[in-house]
Amino acid sequence: EKEYSEKTAETIDTEVKKLTDQAYKQARELVVSNKDSLERIAKALLKYETLDADDVKLILEGGELTKPTISDLLAAEQSKAEDNSKDKD
Repeated sequence: EKEYSEKTAETIDTEVKKLTDQAYKQARELVVSNKDSLERIAKALLKYETLDADDVKLILEGGELTKPTISDLLAAEQSKAEDNSKDKD
């Protein structure tokens, strides 16, 4: 059971729609205006899988990450393991 009239419900719905439309417009403008930064962050995430705050700050300032990737670290560990295995033979 409603505690307010149909007219009040329409007013609430109208205001909620205005707020959500305004928030959507603002969010879209932010994404569009920061598209280059978002794409750089997305590429770094695809390459490194995780980023910390310093990484994100560096990327947003136009810098490049030079840390090893997960693949690089795994390859180094595998190579080390193979070298240790050869030394035992």
